Amino acid sequence: MRRGRTRQRRSASSSSDSSPDSHPPSHSNSHFRRAPAHTPRTNPHCSPRLVPSPALRHELRSAKQRHDRSVSSRRGRSNRLMSMEQEFRHEQEMMRREMHYKDARIDAQEKKIAALDSANTHLIRTIASLNSRPGELKPDLSGDLHNDSCNASDTSDYKSSSC
Repeated sequence: MRRGRTRQRRSASSSSDSSPDSHPPSHSNSHFRRAPAHTPRTNPHCSPRLVPSPALRHELRSAKQRHDRSVSSRRGRSNRLMSMEQEFRHEQEMMRREMHYKDARIDAQEKKIAALDSANTHLIRTIASLNSRPGELKPDLSGDLHNDSCNASDTSDYKSSSC
């Protein structure tokens, strides 16, 4: 009931304040306005009843072709990148094997150098110990050829006696 009284008061006050011709009743309260009847309620671009124009069809077709070309281009680039990656991995594996082989050779050469260095050190110590002994025979450095030939014949006698 309360609503009915409020409506009656509004209608009574609006009719008494002004004439009915000066303000239409639909505009008396601005928050009760309706949307105009000519406003479309659906989007004309989404309506299934509308047929696209030939220019629009051509534009859509060319946009689809551009899209297809870009997708194809991206696929091609992706395939090239994947093949390059595979090639790089193969080359990396070959380089890894080659480095392993070279490291093994370097290690073997280092061992050989260490063995030669040890033998050289041993020879130097032996020579130093021989030079430091006072009573032993030292080789004649004058180069007496006669002594060398005699020594050679002495050893040849020993070799022939074993036959």
